[in-house]
Amino acid sequence: AKGSPGLADYGGIFRDHCANILGCFAFNIAIKNAQFAKLLAATKVVEIAHAKGWNYL
Repeated sequence: AKGSPGLADYGGIFRDHCANILGCFAFNIAIKNAQFAKLLAATKVVEIAHAKGWNYL
């Protein structure tokens, strides 16, 4: 959000090539910084995909 007026949260949905949902996640953080939330989301995507053995993102 412009100027990061409120607390940030982040999440994502994992889908396969047929658009079937493989999993999802959502987290709320006590930081008022949208850019940091985007970075956390990207990091969490890689962590979850690695843990699940999903090698193609």
